[in-house]
Amino acid sequence: MQNKIISIAILLVLCFGCFYFVSFNSGKHPKRTNSSIIKPRGFINDFENILTDSEENSLLTITKLHESNTTNQIAIVTLDSLYKYPNFELYTLAIANNWGVGTAKKDNGVLIAVSKKMRKIRIQVGDGLRYSLTDKECQYIIDSTIIPRIKTGKYYEGIRAGLNAVIDELD
Repeated sequence: MQNKIISIAILLVLCFGCFYFVSFNSGKHPKRTNSSIIKPRGFINDFENILTDSEENSLLTITKLHESNTTNQIAIVTLDSLYKYPNFELYTLAIANNWGVGTAKKDNGVLIAVSKKMRKIRIQVGDGLRYSLTDKECQYIIDSTIIPRIKTGKYYEGIRAGLNAVIDELD
């Protein structure tokens, strides 16, 4: 009787494991570096598919040129979900930290996060750039540069203008 119960328990665990593997690894969900952080594809990560390949390449060119001139790294991400995080700010901070945007020694990374679905925008700044790009300046860039363009449906133009404004502040 006890062997039968153990066999049923093992069978249930195996069935659940197969269901989990098929459900969460079917390609419909972005890959994560741990249980709740999306794995980056590079410096431009359009998980909402709101940018064309050409637009992504244009943003990448701008970020790479800035990095070659300053060593500062800027990543851009579009998100459609918070996954297991309680709010957009905490999730984007976790992404920036987990992805290691910026060099470890200088902590000179910036993450520009946009969510069309959630109607959220956030600019996360590494501690090494806090005096060059303050929270107040980030909010100003969001309010005056990114949002007006996004309100008209021009996501690429808004992200690009925001990226250029961030770079202007850092230069």
